[in-house]
Amino acid sequence: MAPPRRYEDSEDFSFERPNKSSAHLWIAGCGLLTCGLLGCLCAGGVGVGYYLWRYDLTNTTWRGTENLAGFGALRFEFKKNNVVIMTDAARVVNGTWTRNGSDVTITFANCQYRGAIDGNVMTGTAHFTDPRFGPRAAPWTFTVTRD
Repeated sequence: MAPPRRYEDSEDFSFERPNKSSAHLWIAGCGLLTCGLLGCLCAGGVGVGYYLWRYDLTNTTWRGTENLAGFGALRFEFKKNNVVIMTDAARVVNGTWTRNGSDVTITFANCQYRGAIDGNVMTGTAHFTDPRFGPRAAPWTFTVTRD
């Protein structure tokens, strides 16, 4: 029997984490894909493989900086049910987050952050969605690292 193959960062796998503790899915060339709290087990005819959710953000905290004038330190706390809490230089605000592979979108009442995860680092750009911010409406960049 072939040893397990580990897929840590493969674009061939892009799926959302199940809402329940486990789920089953049939995938061509893989067989039955069983997903649980720690990842997925792919039982095919030749061997067994598994995929760990490297990009599962639930219950993680990311800290870093943003280059928006008057701001600097930045922290995102990703909670269950796609809730995110952002702490920046001005305040603490609640928003929502979505993930598609390594791409993450974080949305608040007046701004949106779009980033990509590479290992334990997320980098991207942000912009105000409220036109009342005038000249400050230009996009800015951010970088955060997973605690």
